[in-house]
Amino acid sequence: MEWLNSVDQDGGEFAWINKRRDFPRNWTGIERSPGDIRESVIRSRQVQDAIVGEAARRGCPTKEVYLEVKEIVTNMAQEFSLPAVKAVGYGVVKVIKRLFDAIYVNMAQLRRLRSTLETDSIILMPTHKTYVDFLLISLLCYHEDFTLPAIAAGADFQQSLIMGEALRRCGAFFLRRTFGKDKLYWAVFSEYVQNHLVHSDRPVEFFIEGTRSRTGKALHPKYGFLQMILEPYLRAEVYDLVIVPVTMNYDKMLEESLYAYELLGFQKPKETTSGLLKARHILNESFGNIYVTFAEPISVRNYLEPKIDRNLLSFLPEKQFTIDSTTKSVIRKFGHEIIQIHNSNNIISLWPIASFVIAELIEESGFSLTKNVTLKYSQILKRSIEVRDVCEKLLINIQIHNSPDEDLRRLLKLHSDLFIKFDFSSEDFDLTLTEMLIDRDSRVSKHLLQKAVTSIVFANYSNQIMPFLAELCYIASSLQNSEEDEKITVEELKTDFQFFEKLFDREFITVPGETQKKFYFALERLKHLNIVRVEQNLVFPVDNEVLSQLNKFLMPFIRSYSLNFGVLFSLAPRLHLLDSKTIIPALQSEIAKALEEDIRNNHLRLSFLSSDLVKNSFHQAVLSKAIIVKAWHALELDKAKMNSLITRLNKFNDSPTVDSIGNSSLRSRL
Repeated sequence: MEWLNSVDQDGGEFAWINKRRDFPRNWTGIERSPGDIRESVIRSRQVQDAIVGEAARRGCPTKEVYLEVKEIVTNMAQEFSLPAVKAVGYGVVKVIKRLFDAIYVNMAQLRRLRSTLETDSIILMPTHKTYVDFLLISLLCYHEDFTLPAIAAGADFQQSLIMGEALRRCGAFFLRRTFGKDKLYWAVFSEYVQNHLVHSDRPVEFFIEGTRSRTGKALHPKYGFLQMILEPYLRAEVYDLVIVPVTMNYDKMLEESLYAYELLGFQKPKETTSGLLKARHILNESFGNIYVTFAEPISVRNYLEPKIDRNLLSFLPEKQFTIDSTTKSVIRKFGHEIIQIHNSNNIISLWPIASFVIAELIEESGFSLTKNVTLKYSQILKRSIEVRDVCEKLLINIQIHNSPDEDLRRLLKLHSDLFIKFDFSSEDFDLTLTEMLIDRDSRVSKHLLQKAVTSIVFANYSNQIMPFLAELCYIASSLQNSEEDEKITVEELKTDFQFFEKLFDREFITVPGETQKKFYFALERLKHLNIVRVEQNLVFPVDNEVLSQLNKFLMPFIRSYSLNFGVLFSLAPRLHLLDSKTIIPALQSEIAKALEEDIRNNHLRLSFLSSDLVKNSFHQAVLSKAIIVKAWHALELDKAKMNSLITRLNKFNDSPTVDSIGNSSLRSRL
């Protein structure tokens, strides 16, 4: 269903927002006010025990801590008001209609979920890519007479008085981005969320990734928050909880350039009212289509019951309630499975494919500090169709609305701010990449950064296709980068698959403990599609065109990690001067030097400056014990382990930046 049309069919925004709504009563039959909820939280055993404990720790009167708790709850709590929802909703719908061309939603699924409100507490778990996410979910719920959710939002929204209070009255409650070991705050926050679930006041909306993904890839689930949400079930305070994963895809994200700046190390701007007013220029832009997919609801009871014994937990006295390691492991795996559902429901348009192609063409054209890259439209279209055909051969559906040519022209026009020369009316035309303004000092060349912004934007969009391909890419890369006459056994292929999955654990989120199952499933899929064949435990390529394309999808990650590991090795003499907090900007600075000098020879990309790639590769170096984090965050390099890691990775690198300890122009230069 295209939702914006249905708003028009109802008579426009004003008629739509004022249409009579019939929200179902919750299963308890009791409707509590926001004030009732606050009082219930403060009076709860969990919060009262926390007040007593904190007063004893500080050596102060309980009254003092009680007043602090009251302030925390008041600052945190939602103040849902239907008149406020209508006032804010009217304005938001007008803005959304101005920004987006169409919003496609599997509304029938949301409609079916409505009846569940009368039997169970519901938790909506959307992907989080942009600030539009939670606004749109609430509007869709309103459209279907689905009780509007209480939304977990970051406290930084409160820096804008207008925005913060508007969200609060629409059902948002606020949590600090970090609260470390503040047990009092955690007790209040967890009780506030769980109180909503136990009493089924309204559905709870919770972003399992914790924050917006700035890279087009899913983030690791926040285990602590997920565990907190499941506690009412584990304590037997509710019969069941129902989790609904929601996947949201955008032709163009409002924050696309902002994310690239953040990944280059520039601070995220604060969510202030003045910032909101300055952003009004976006109302003159078009951001294309949005695709919203509500997944099948997951019964927590049905999911957890075969895996854990709830009785062992629910019979514990409240003060002794702890979650054992087995249950924690099950919950962690559950978080990854929710992310996997998010990924499997992604709607992929031609834009992620075109972004991959553009990034590849930029690499092939070389890079100069003195002139901008210019690409031919016909070349982008031709290659995009070729890549689309490979994806479809792999049974990956690519959303084409009209034709590849019409869709690509529409999408390029949406992203026209990434180019400085174009003429969409011509049959063929040049596209010259723009340089984004950098008006702040940095350790990296300003000119290089200005060129890097657009490259990171293209990389972020191309990342969206990788969840469908990563496991196939691992097999393809192993086959494509083996010696010409080398015969590869299934076991050798599986060993390479395990290496890749572990190495790229933070790039492509997978379900832990299922490596072998995933390997055989991916291999069987390639066999079934006649892309490889298996004879007497040996694997042979059949369709080298498809395997080559799969290898190309993975190669930027291989090259980026190879470069980062090489730079880490080169920093060994200076590593004692750095720590885990300063290493990322130091790595970005050294990578910039490599980019300025070696990009033509080593197939390096400006997108390799992204702090996401740098952080993830550093994290893997630590996990592999090639980098040791000592006391006070001090760093130490294990040269043997780092060399082993580099050598193993460069087996798959078709253009190694670093070959070995004794043969490395990068190391000698750095």
